[in-house]
Amino acid sequence: MSVCPVCLSPGGTVSACGCNALLHAECLAKLVDHKYKRCKVCLVNYTDSALLASARYRLATEPTLHHLLAFVTHATNAGQHELAQSMLRVLPIDSLPASSKIHYHYERGRVQVLVGRQAEAEASFLQTLAMLQKGARVNPQHKALTLVGLASVLIDQRKFSMSAHYLCAAIQLTEQLRACVAERVMRTVARYFLELGNSHRYVMALRAVNDIVRAEEVDPVRRATVLLELRVGEAAIGECTVDASFGNALRLVRASHRHVDILQKGANVMSQRIKLERRLRIKTHPEEIIRM
Repeated sequence: MSVCPVCLSPGGTVSACGCNALLHAECLAKLVDHKYKRCKVCLVNYTDSALLASARYRLATEPTLHHLLAFVTHATNAGQHELAQSMLRVLPIDSLPASSKIHYHYERGRVQVLVGRQAEAEASFLQTLAMLQKGARVNPQHKALTLVGLASVLIDQRKFSMSAHYLCAAIQLTEQLRACVAERVMRTVARYFLELGNSHRYVMALRAVNDIVRAEEVDPVRRATVLLELRVGEAAIGECTVDASFGNALRLVRASHRHVDILQKGANVMSQRIKLERRLRIKTHPEEIIRM
């Protein structure tokens, strides 16, 4: 029988990370309350579904506005937009304090993105940004996330010039941001260039993301995933390097049973490069190598 690694008693139901240990929702909620974001054994971030279970427990035991908005955030992160929408509907928007209204409109925009309502999401993010800018002290993390959300829905609508404006504003904040938020900014920049068809600038943005995720607060699976994305992008422009770090990243992502799409692309790049190196070893004449 599985034993919860927090309280050392059986009966856990939440699989939170790569250790396959089952935690009690109450135990995980206590860890989250103390700002623990990842497992101290495998160093992998807690999954979105596990954090949602934790937020559900905390909301059931302490039904406050703060915990309700946190539950909406985790429901959206886990892709459960219907659950998030149902919770947003019960919020008394007119009586919310200013900070909670900002959180409400931001989460509403994220939910609208999930259901494919980009125009409504754009309006929600614009409202969030306007409310943030009215405040005397603007939290750079919140502003950057709002700018990134707005830029993303504009990219979805092919409004590239408007998207570039908000991305530039987000990039100017990167020195003040935590690594996880700065990563999201540069990842959106990479997506912007990818949608424009500019492969070289896309790879440059991914290299910036790779530099950011070397920070300790980013879990190793995420770092490995970014490296695979970078190597796949480099392969598309003929600049891919297959080294030990690439192989280690493949093994780490494969063991996590996550990010299947990028794992397959990375494995294909590895296979093609190995085949190319074998052919180069066989073909020793310069003219034969050039014709390849």
